[in-house]
Amino acid sequence: MSVKKAVCTPLCKAMVDTRTLIAILVLAVLWRIVMSIDQKVALWESICSGIFLFVLGWALFLYIYCWSARLKGWLELNKIYLWISICTIAVNFYVIVYYAERWYRLAVEPEYVLLLDYAFRSVRFIALILFYCAVVWMSRWLKKVGADYELLFKKAEV
Repeated sequence: MSVKKAVCTPLCKAMVDTRTLIAILVLAVLWRIVMSIDQKVALWESICSGIFLFVLGWALFLYIYCWSARLKGWLELNKIYLWISICTIAVNFYVIVYYAERWYRLAVEPEYVLLLDYAFRSVRFIALILFYCAVVWMSRWLKKVGADYELLFKKAEV
């Protein structure tokens, strides 16, 4: 077994596990609750949120892109994976631009936020987490479709 398979296979299985998705959602909600306690947004809090979304988004992109590269022969499923990875790139660039702008402003001075403003930021963060979890959930079903297709293809050859 190669090193790539030894590392990637358990990581991919852990990534699509339902318990992992639930844990990510619960941790994201708890993180936003902890951040709202002092009614102030500090630079380190924003950096933690941004890096978490950045790493999660690009890991998800690599996971989906690797699955699209593995598929050979079924162009429809390959195109679905490709467009999902393109949409993931678009959301990842939004995260980069949004948090770069936030960090620039927070580097000058911490912000005191109004309750409604903080609610919108929390909703944005949770919506991005939900998007990433939905993509993982959907890719799990697409992976099953690809495996079923390969099984049918192998039966047809025999």
